[in-house]
Amino acid sequence: MSITQSPAEQTTVERGAVIRHNNRRPALFIARDDFIEALQKRYLWLTLGYIELKRRYRRTILGPFWAAGHIALYVVCVGFIFSSVLATDRATYIPYLATSFVAWMLVYNTLQESSGAFVSASSLRQQIPVPYFHFILLTLWRNILVHIHNYSLILIVSLFYGFKMTWFTTLLLIPGYILVMLNLLWLALLFATLAARYRDVTQLVAAIIQVMVFVTPIFYSPDMLTKFQRIYVLTPNLLYHLTVVLRDPLLGKLPPVSSYYILVFTAIFGNLLAWWLFGKKRNQIIYWIM
Repeated sequence: MSITQSPAEQTTVERGAVIRHNNRRPALFIARDDFIEALQKRYLWLTLGYIELKRRYRRTILGPFWAAGHIALYVVCVGFIFSSVLATDRATYIPYLATSFVAWMLVYNTLQESSGAFVSASSLRQQIPVPYFHFILLTLWRNILVHIHNYSLILIVSLFYGFKMTWFTTLLLIPGYILVMLNLLWLALLFATLAARYRDVTQLVAAIIQVMVFVTPIFYSPDMLTKFQRIYVLTPNLLYHLTVVLRDPLLGKLPPVSSYYILVFTAIFGNLLAWWLFGKKRNQIIYWIM
């Protein structure tokens, strides 16, 4: 005697088969498909990034330029004091501090926001089947828009203290930004995945980044450190390499070649790790963020 299944039971069995099939697929392939789907639906995160930024500064006169205004106020106050404390030329220190903070804020804000990317979007993810990479790319895109507005500060500082960039160093910004984005991509994905399972990760990331601003040469030049400190403090500091490849070209300097090598290495292996972890746990994330 044959047993006929109802349509609902057949659907349940089919869905279960799909889930089991997906679990047997390599984790990197699962992550790849999610990323490709997010790219295909790029109009969503491109539009939402612009709308969120516009909503954040609604009814303000300066709009997104307030982010540059915050940095400018900080640079002026800290620059005039620290240039005396560190006994450095103010005309050299203030451009260094301004470019350092513009580069640092891109890294800082992206990592700070990315740890809660999946958790904060839980209600949307439960209603609309958008890919998880949508929220990662949205975080990156939103902070890129703010970062572009922050370049107005560099323009103002350059008008006062002179333009130090050359055509060659300006071209170095292209590989610099590519490497920075590739590294921020895997860091954001890793933090978002871990924070979805362990909510303490968000607080841990915030605490570490706030300390790293003093470990990373933002307020001071790497030349002020000893050889021992440069080898054992700067070399393993990924945040230093992320900022130096964006800062030095703006100052007309060549970033250390070692920074490019390190960023290429971390971009490759970091993305492999983050994508593997995400692909392995992708089906569980929806339950973690509920």
